[in-house]
Amino acid sequence: MLVWVLDRTQNADDVDRTYSDCLQCLSSDLQAKVKAFLAASTAHRVGIDLTTLDMSPAKTADEFLSYFDEQFGRLEWDWIRKAASDAEKVKRFHCLWALKESYVKGVGCGIIVDLVKICFLVSEYNASNPSAIRIWDTPLSVTLVVEGAICKDWSFQVVSVDSFHILSLACNPPQSGEPAVAVERVTWLDLATKACALPAVDADRP
Repeated sequence: MLVWVLDRTQNADDVDRTYSDCLQCLSSDLQAKVKAFLAASTAHRVGIDLTTLDMSPAKTADEFLSYFDEQFGRLEWDWIRKAASDAEKVKRFHCLWALKESYVKGVGCGIIVDLVKICFLVSEYNASNPSAIRIWDTPLSVTLVVEGAICKDWSFQVVSVDSFHILSLACNPPQSGEPAVAVERVTWLDLATKACALPAVDADRP
């Protein structure tokens, strides 16, 4: 599945207004001048999150993580805090945060839900699991648990966009085979020229 990283132009606001009605996509704000866009899929319900690997405004990793005490479960915190360095702790945090964000965007509920009830368990890579994290040299598998029950309705892919940003893509139904996420940097006008009308989404689709 292709993800477009959108570079805002000087007249981006005008372009936004011009093309917003003819593009059906999910977006995730990255910075004031950049957005990431995922073209809507007719085969999958999708959610996307793009996050920056930093810990602002905190001075230390422990201070930064303390801001989110109530957003992760015990097993998630165990995985984050057993990292060997502060940088790895922050990277693990952002990995799980992007997974949660992509899921709640995919289901359409936003982060008003209790994020502790949405748990992502990271484990050694298993090719039979369609959900994978590919932001380290060795890939890892990840399993979604919602209110204590394993959820197999969604698959997830976490990839690096560059040295400072990671992206999580959620798909329902799960992608089959060996899912891949390709990232392409484009401008608004590039994206608009590729736009086409999409069929209406079935309101009864789960």
